Amino acid sequence: MGIIVITTTEQAEAMLKILEADHRLSQADDYARERAKPIKWMECCCCGEGYKGRQWFNQDTGYGLGDCCVKMCGASSEPGEEAESYGVAGIHFLIEVE
Repeated sequence: MGIIVITTTEQAEAMLKILEADHRLSQADDYARERAKPIKWMECCCCGEGYKGRQWFNQDTGYGLGDCCVKMCGASSEPGEEAESYGVAGIHFLIEVE
């Protein structure tokens, strides 16, 4: 994914609409699009520790909430309960990997 540079209010509003539509689609199909994303090594946005997870749209590429900091950041560890900043437990973090 490349870098998107937003320089006008119109561009910002258009990007917000795209993100909202993606968010609705994710919820509508039980996060099938999110589950289709690869599980990869990522860096915890809180402490910097490595963990295996999936990218959440609201985090910089390669970063997300690590399993190490779920409680400290107050994110829900309940599967299916979405956190605006961090994603969904079991899909983006706290993934049982084999």
